[in-house]
Amino acid sequence: MPPRSNALALLGALAIAPAAARAQTAPVVVRVASSADDPVSPVLYAIRTGMFAKAGLDVQISRMNGGAAISAAVAGGALEIGKSSLLGLAIGHVRGVPFTMIAPSGIWTGENEGGLIVAASSPLHIAKDFAGKTISAASTVDINTIATQAWIDQNGGDPRNVKFVELPPLAAPAALEAGRIDAATLFNPAYTAAVGSGKARLVALIFNAVAKRFLEAAWFTTTDYVAKNRSVVERFSRVVAQASVYANTHRDETLDDIVAFTNIDKAVLAHMQRASYTATLTVGDVQPVIDVAVKYKAIDRGFPASDLISDAAAK
Repeated sequence: MPPRSNALALLGALAIAPAAARAQTAPVVVRVASSADDPVSPVLYAIRTGMFAKAGLDVQISRMNGGAAISAAVAGGALEIGKSSLLGLAIGHVRGVPFTMIAPSGIWTGENEGGLIVAASSPLHIAKDFAGKTISAASTVDINTIATQAWIDQNGGDPRNVKFVELPPLAAPAALEAGRIDAATLFNPAYTAAVGSGKARLVALIFNAVAKRFLEAAWFTTTDYVAKNRSVVERFSRVVAQASVYANTHRDETLDDIVAFTNIDKAVLAHMQRASYTATLTVGDVQPVIDVAVKYKAIDRGFPASDLISDAAAK
């Protein structure tokens, strides 16, 4: 029989070992945020079904209004990862903010999932009608605003004569009905909720003026976070890719997730055109947004889309 002191030491080691093992495998907390839109669905699904947990990540999501607030939170360290419009990230890149895209979000493919809307009784119908009018967007400089400018320009109007105001998407329909704005640019689910109410109508699928296919938004972080947490970023990106592929062909399974996140009526969401997703970040999906941003002076210089894409993103 071993000496009593040795036996106690052995028992102590055995008791500590499971706790140490649990500590080593504890999931990494990753704080993320998105605005209330359909393209967040794959991440919500991955959280609910444990896909992130299986990858060793405790992804905690919050809802925020607009990419500007999310970008500020990521830059300041209040969030590890955020979702923002591609244009917002391009603007940050040109200004020297060290953001980098690690996973794609929704991708525009010309479907009826967003556009320029007006009140049902509005006299506004064609591009020239919007001269001197006020149009809301989630941000005064985002993909909605430059898409509107591009559509007006391509259809005989003057985009310089339009005023844009910032308004959360879910607040836009009420402002439209009250006459505080003349038009609004919305993506789903706020878009379908507004048009489905019968109080608003679609004027144009303005996003086709950017390109028939382009990346609408992306999950991003800072280059410093990637450098210090590369494995976390790679796992996050890989799970988003897997969830995006699944969500494209199992839309009903993500419906309750987006209902809970946006608080929009399930009946509205069930009948809307759901977002499309892509598994990987590609230059071809990103460059059109950069190019149109330069044309309409959202950014003062162009750059290769590859500069925005992290090498830790899923391939």
